Amino acid sequence: MDLPRRELWHDRRLGLRAAVSRSGACARLRRCGHDQPDAVAAGVDDIAREIEGYVIELGSDGRLVALQLEELVAGIDKERVLVLRDYVSTCGQRQRKVDRAIQQLDALTGSDLLDLDSVARVIGFATGEDFHEQSASPRGYRMLAHIPRLPETIMDRLVVTFGSLQRLLCANLEDLQAVEGVGESRVRSVRDGLSRLAESGVLDRHV
Repeated sequence: MDLPRRELWHDRRLGLRAAVSRSGACARLRRCGHDQPDAVAAGVDDIAREIEGYVIELGSDGRLVALQLEELVAGIDKERVLVLRDYVSTCGQRQRKVDRAIQQLDALTGSDLLDLDSVARVIGFATGEDFHEQSASPRGYRMLAHIPRLPETIMDRLVVTFGSLQRLLCANLEDLQAVEGVGESRVRSVRDGLSRLAESGVLDRHV
């Protein structure tokens, strides 16, 4: 049975819920709801600081929460960069645009992060009356990042060559081997890796 809660903290952006008992003897931190990597990464710093306040207040009883927090936010910065590389405007200087988008996302308020138009403007999409009818597809950076020992230079070449995750998934061995720097052994690791990810359901979260 749960002890009476002194405070309940819930942030929909990160999908985290924390419960602290009145006695300070127990605390829980868990992920709830669906993963939303763009909103999660953008608000993670402020959210983590808020939870750290609870950890400090709990003292030695907060060690479990601290470990859970560390586990939940691990890799968030890398995920944020990959999400932006998947969607940010392709018109040159992509890394500079990604860096600028990160700074702008960090400056958004919680309500702005939940507003599709605000986030879309930061990423570089033109907003207007027909904005919500436009389609956007990932380039494949997040999926390729799941393939072990795949150099970033090869990831870039694959994305530039195929242009979208869908085309990358449809590429056969000959198509992949035509990409500069992708030899026979690496072609098979890329093809097999993408197939395994698709079968495991990871693909559904990145489309």
